[in-house]
Amino acid sequence: MLLVHVDDVMLMGDKTYVQEIVLPLLQKKFYLSCELLRFVGDSASFLRRLYTRVDDCNVVKPSTYFQRMFETVEELAWFVFSRFQQMMESKFKMVHRS
Repeated sequence: MLLVHVDDVMLMGDKTYVQEIVLPLLQKKFYLSCELLRFVGDSASFLRRLYTRVDDCNVVKPSTYFQRMFETVEELAWFVFSRFQQMMESKFKMVHRS
């Protein structure tokens, strides 16, 4: 499998066709980077994601940005839940004091 990066666009396809036909055409008009995932275990980074060749497919690992964003949203949700819980507990205490 061959990964071709042109202005944040990724192209995957048959290695021979991409190398002999597509790449020469694109290189006439664009500066591009190209990485070949030839063997199991080969990796390439593209748009903050890590692509790794395993058997007959690729595994995509999201960037740490995604993990940090998820953790931040999780913290925010926990904060909102905690505040809601405190509010409900105080209202419950007011009702039972009467």
